[in-house]
Amino acid sequence: MDYYALTRQLMLEIGPAMDFDEVTEVKDKNFWMMTFNSYFYIEADLDSALGSLSFTMDIGQPETRRRAELLESMMVYNSLWKQTGGVRLALEEANGHFVLIVERNLMQLDIIELQNLLTNYIKACMYWKQIVEGEILDIEPVLNLNVNHMMRV
Repeated sequence: MDYYALTRQLMLEIGPAMDFDEVTEVKDKNFWMMTFNSYFYIEADLDSALGSLSFTMDIGQPETRRRAELLESMMVYNSLWKQTGGVRLALEEANGHFVLIVERNLMQLDIIELQNLLTNYIKACMYWKQIVEGEILDIEPVLNLNVNHMMRV
């Protein structure tokens, strides 16, 4: 299976389908950047050996005083991976930014599935971004955002 060709086709289609500002391929890296709202971006990384595509978005860096509390919330959230559709939180590096990650087998993705996945993933990212920035303190609502839930249009 040519996972690169499949991913490239999905990336060509997802830009217009999601009204992204830009979808840019990083040549020879199996990597794409999807930009939306002129500021936010999602990284898409192809693992050809596994036939999977992972999506990562930076959701910010908390104030030092809130870091321990948020790390605990992240661990709770990560333990609920079945409920969240496999979305997990991570640190970009020690004392670095928080990122939200989701990974899918390419054989399970078509343009509709990808659009649904990214729509729900972006909602989760934006909610977590508000939590990290201290605008929202309650993580309960984000626990119910499962990226696998289908949206009918």
